[in-house]
Amino acid sequence: MRDGDIMQHETDVQEALRERVKALLANEAISQKTAATEADIGYSSFSAWLSNAYQGDNAKMAAKVERWLAAREERRTASAVLPRDIGWVQTESAAAILQTIQYAHIAPDIAVVAMGAGCGKTTTARRYAEATPNAWLATMDPTTRVVSTALGEIAIALGLTERSPQGYARAISSYVAGKNGLLIIDEAQHLQPNALDALRSIHDRTGCGLVLLGNETVYTRLEGQGRAAEFAQLFSRVGMRMVQAKPRAGDATALLDAWGIEAKDSRDFLARVAAKPGALRGMVKTMRVAAMLATGAGAETPDITHYKAAWSRLSTSS
Repeated sequence: MRDGDIMQHETDVQEALRERVKALLANEAISQKTAATEADIGYSSFSAWLSNAYQGDNAKMAAKVERWLAAREERRTASAVLPRDIGWVQTESAAAILQTIQYAHIAPDIAVVAMGAGCGKTTTARRYAEATPNAWLATMDPTTRVVSTALGEIAIALGLTERSPQGYARAISSYVAGKNGLLIIDEAQHLQPNALDALRSIHDRTGCGLVLLGNETVYTRLEGQGRAAEFAQLFSRVGMRMVQAKPRAGDATALLDAWGIEAKDSRDFLARVAAKPGALRGMVKTMRVAAMLATGAGAETPDITHYKAAWSRLSTSS
């Protein structure tokens, strides 16, 4: 092949790749900026390459794009095998959580939901916030433990544009006042006493309901230190408490029914998984991985061997 033919072939390959990318962006409504980020390519370079105006090494750029497309295809294939989580299921625990949340909203009052991991508190709170007007969910973490960062996270959850830490409390109070609303604070165990007191103050000032969700240390701290000055005002205002270390007896049954698990040996095994650390979350992960293993083995539905194999893969981290 002559040099001119080689160059033309490379040009054709590049153009075909560009058209492939353009079709993907159009069909899946992906912006060029998002695509560039996913491909780990600078936005300006990606945009220039896509419009055939890139002045750098086009072959190197094309190789990066090819790797990105291949990775997307691998993820798509894996997603087709991995079953979708069926979503929220109203278990016995979920019903009790909902009742506590609804009380705080209607009263309006302060409620505490302190539960072990994997009992469904986060998914239930998210479900309530998504389905209920003027119910807002903000999730804390170790980086939001102090007043300014905690209120900043809440401001983001409310969609506020306030960016001054000194103005967060005022902006949040102004927004929620008069709306008969509810603030749900997930992972509240991360909050320091002064951050918890700031939330109490917003509740007092606005009449907005407040729910503190977290692990069992949330209530342990409030109960054990409720007489201390730093906790006294908040402790005395808690109207409803739900403290639960493990899933309730019927929780696993409700999830197994929702997932259509019928074989007794499989149900018994998965119920035992739900009783371990990680609880219902661990059981759902096991069911999803088992379904993927069954599909890979050519089976229509998972059986006990697939569930045991799935659990053995997850048990060190679930």
